[in-house]
Amino acid sequence: MKLEAIIGIFYAVSSALTDLFISKTPHGQADIQEVLFGNLLGVTQGDLIKMGVVFGALAVIRVIWYRRIFQITHEYENHQLEGGRSFLLWKIFFYLSIVLAIVFAIEVGGVIPVFSFIIVPPVIVVILVKKESFVVSATLLCAIVTSYFGLYFSYRWDFPTSASIVTTLGVLVLITGMVKFIRSLVVHQEQRV
Repeated sequence: MKLEAIIGIFYAVSSALTDLFISKTPHGQADIQEVLFGNLLGVTQGDLIKMGVVFGALAVIRVIWYRRIFQITHEYENHQLEGGRSFLLWKIFFYLSIVLAIVFAIEVGGVIPVFSFIIVPPVIVVILVKKESFVVSATLLCAIVTSYFGLYFSYRWDFPTSASIVTTLGVLVLITGMVKFIRSLVVHQEQRV
């Protein structure tokens, strides 16, 4: 079974269990809403400092060992790097750092927005950008731009903040998909001529 499938199953079952347990609390529905979508406008200064320290440390670690981590993501299918056991240790470190980041992000942002930011911006960028060296910076830019517009729509039309951001990401995926489809039609037409 593929690792992605295992992660998806674990996520789905964990979400269902969380829903079951929270539904039995006095304010169950409101609590579920906060777990799923977070409360971005209710973030305290303490939350920001804690996240800044954790994410800052993870960023420094990622910058220091950038080549090794990048190598892990590219050679994952081969299951081997120089020094066999070292691959396993770096892979464990890689996944633990992701889990740590996700746990702290979900605490503030909620499950759905965090997983949307993990999946959607990279997918959009991989569809549009051909050069691998631009993927990380383009993904960050995509996340920042969609956050801005999601916050703007939330403020302008009094929608829930996190749901607005996730919807903005969804709209951008649709636009990207249409752009890719139109590109493929143009390339196909050019090849026929």
